Amino acid sequence: MPEQNLSLSDAFDLAPEPVVCCMDTRILYRNPAFSHAFPEIGEAFPPDWEGLLLPGAGALHSPRQDWNVLCWQWGSALLLRLTPIVTKALVSDDRLGLLSARIREPLGSINAAAAELEQMLSPFQYAASEDCFARINRAKLRMIRLARYMELISLPEDLPPYDFDEINVDLGEVCQAAVVQLESVLASTEAVLTFSGHKAPLYANCDVQYVHILIYNLVANALAATHRKGHLELRLERRGNMAHISVLDDGPGMTPAQLRDAFQPAPDDPSTFPSLHLGLLVCSRIARLHHGALVLSNRRRGLRATFSLPLAASSSGTVLRSTPFPAAPASSWPVVLRELSGVLPYSCFNSDDM
Repeated sequence: MPEQNLSLSDAFDLAPEPVVCCMDTRILYRNPAFSHAFPEIGEAFPPDWEGLLLPGAGALHSPRQDWNVLCWQWGSALLLRLTPIVTKALVSDDRLGLLSARIREPLGSINAAAAELEQMLSPFQYAASEDCFARINRAKLRMIRLARYMELISLPEDLPPYDFDEINVDLGEVCQAAVVQLESVLASTEAVLTFSGHKAPLYANCDVQYVHILIYNLVANALAATHRKGHLELRLERRGNMAHISVLDDGPGMTPAQLRDAFQPAPDDPSTFPSLHLGLLVCSRIARLHHGALVLSNRRRGLRATFSLPLAASSSGTVLRSTPFPAAPASSWPVVLRELSGVLPYSCFNSDDM
C-alpha cells in the first residue's frame, strides 16, 4: 500500500467514529472506536458485510446499532467509516402503521367513486376522459405504495412482514423475471434496460416478491435520475459467498452529501426528493430481511446501487424454475407499475391497457 500523508493510526486512532481498513477482505486496521465489533487485524472481513466493500455509501444493520457506511480507496486498500444512524423521522415508527391505515380509508373512497363514475359514462365520454382516469390510477398506486412502505418501516426489526416467505431460488431466474416486467413498462420511456447475469446458477434463500420490489425501487431511482432517458443495467454477480444484484445508470450520480444522508429518514436538504429516501429506507430494510446490505457508489458517470445477500445451496423440489410468484389477480395492477408509479408517465396507467 503506498504511503499516505498520515498513517492510519495517526489519522483515525482518536476518531470518535469506527474506522476500519481492509485489503482483499482482510482487516489491515481498525481504530479503538470499533475494536469490540470487528475481527482482529489479519482476520477476514465479516462475510455478510462484504457488500459494503465498494467505494460509496451503504447501510449496515447490527444488533447493537444501525450504521451509515462510507467506503473509499486508501491506496490499494479500502477504508470504511461508520456513522451511527440517528432516526430523524418527523413521526415515530410506531405511528407509521396508524398513518398507513388512515391513508387507506380515503383511498377506498376514491376507488369506489372512480369505479362508479366509470359506470355512469358513455363509451364516448369515457374515451374523452381517458387521460383523467389514467392520472387518477397513477395517484392511487402512489398512495398504495406509500401506505405499504410506511407499514414495512413501522415493523420492529425482528418482525418480518406477514407476507414475507423465503424460498430457495436461482437469482438469475428472479432477475430475468424482473427484467421482463420492467421492459413491459419502460417502452413508455426513452430508457433502455439491459441485463448481465452470472453464467452459472446462483441460489439464495429469499422472498422473490420483496427482491422484485427492491429491484423496481432501484430502477425507479435510476429513471428519476436520468429523466426517463439513458441506459440502465441490471447486473448479477458473485463475490465469494455473496450474490450482488446491482442497478447501474448513466445519470449525474450523487453528491457526497447525498451519499452521506441517503439512508436517513428525513433529509437535511429540503431540495432532495423525499420519496428517494423513503424508497432507499425500504430497500435497506428488505436487504436486512435477507441478511444482506445495500450500497450506493458513484461511477465515472452515473450511480451504482448494489444489493448483496448470502448464497445458499440449492434444495431439490423448492428451487424456482419458472414463474417467480403466482400471477396477480386480474383486478389488480402489476407490482412493477405500483413500484414505478412515481416516475412513469400517466399514460401507462390506463385501465384498458391492463
